Amino acid sequence: MIAYYAHSHGNGHCNYAQLFAQKQPSKSVILTDSDFDFDDNLNVTRLENENLNNEAWSEEHYSKPDYMHYAPLGMQKISRRNEAILHEINKHKIQFVIVDVSVEVATLLRVSSIPYAYVRMFGNRNDMGHLQAYHAASFLLAYYPKELEPKETPDWVVEKTVYLGFVSATSKTPIPTYPNPIAKKYILLLQGMGGNDMNSTLLQKLVSFFYPVPIVVVGKNSLPQMENVINGGIVVNTAPYIQHADMVIAGCGMNTVSEVLSYGKPFIGKPEERPFEEQKWLLKALVENNLAVLLQPDALDRTVAQYTAINTLGEEAMDRSDFSELWDLFERYGFDFEKVSSNVSITNNRKEQSDICN
Repeated sequence: MIAYYAHSHGNGHCNYAQLFAQKQPSKSVILTDSDFDFDDNLNVTRLENENLNNEAWSEEHYSKPDYMHYAPLGMQKISRRNEAILHEINKHKIQFVIVDVSVEVATLLRVSSIPYAYVRMFGNRNDMGHLQAYHAASFLLAYYPKELEPKETPDWVVEKTVYLGFVSATSKTPIPTYPNPIAKKYILLLQGMGGNDMNSTLLQKLVSFFYPVPIVVVGKNSLPQMENVINGGIVVNTAPYIQHADMVIAGCGMNTVSEVLSYGKPFIGKPEERPFEEQKWLLKALVENNLAVLLQPDALDRTVAQYTAINTLGEEAMDRSDFSELWDLFERYGFDFEKVSSNVSITNNRKEQSDICN
């Protein structure tokens, strides 16, 4: 059995967990504190959340270790949560865990003698917490093509990483043709579930620039009603909206990016504020590879011109995955994760990896 730990911020981590587990439901367990609506046939264990409560000590009265990002003291629910994670691992005889993402869960697993793979994300992640989690992992996973890897990434991290390409449900199957949900031309403004800073001033600029073509807003949205704006709200399936949009403007979370690009469409990116500048780094890599352009609110004509120059992506433009390759890798070595690890990791770089501890 393999466990997939999914962080609860946004829907992306849980969406990946679901795609992974759907390939082998009888061999997978999902661990999360998210309220994500998983398929009924999947094994899901709901954990207590880590949110601060009135038990937590004041931050003035303790120090946080450099190898952790979040380490409050005095919270019994975190103790219960950690106990629940280990209980589920023992109950299901878990052989291996995919951590997406948490350096604290990675630490818990490592000190409990449980091997894990850590999912890497974009951003400035050369802090001690991430590097230690990478160092202690059996191997690393990247849900993007190797061609997008930032040049700042240490060589040993690159060599320890399995690059799956952009992961989405439509990566390996024929894409169905959906009816146009709006029944006319439109610009799609796709809002992720992790929060965004889209405001009425920017939306009004977009409305005025693209008029009379309407703006369709899909996703988490607290914007006021506005003329020529259609609020699609939170939808179960964004595919019809992406497929028929004349242009897509979207945040730069990995899940959103993977879904949009799976339809062969570049997009106009509006990076949101995230820890470690995740979305800014991802958009920079996408722009450098002609997969997206940056939304410039005060230069929309230039933005559209840049978008038009890369309006269609060829099939060869990007690697894509639906986790089939990862399960194939596990099966190739008979689910012997020591063998998987030894064939992924570059053993002669172990000394380089250990240098981060000095």
